Amino acid sequence: MMLKDDRILSEKTRIPVKSKAGVGAAMIEAPRGTLMHNYEIDERGLLRWVNIIAPTTFNHPLIQQDLYKSASEYAPEFEDEKTRGDACWRLEKIVRAYDPCTSCSVHSLDIDLIVDGRRVEVKEGLR
Repeated sequence: MMLKDDRILSEKTRIPVKSKAGVGAAMIEAPRGTLMHNYEIDERGLLRWVNIIAPTTFNHPLIQQDLYKSASEYAPEFEDEKTRGDACWRLEKIVRAYDPCTSCSVHSLDIDLIVDGRRVEVKEGLR
């Protein structure tokens, strides 16, 4: 049984390692898509360069495409005050369907709506 294994129950939670300079990269399938990351470490074991490419980066062009298509298809709903809120909510649902990370989801949709040549406030209609 694993709970009786001394290696698992050992109080040695940290094993000393000698720092070594180098560069490493990896890709892993994450819940939102492929996560890519690479690192450069100096001889003291300090990170000198880090590059992380989140899955939302790969999904962004498709999110934009779907938003454009939906906004174009439902343009009359944006023009009508009664249906404007639902039309904006539809766009938000498209973004959420791609399950972006929290910071991306918060900043991914900013609607500037022009109806008959004037800017229309849409924030009241958003849920």
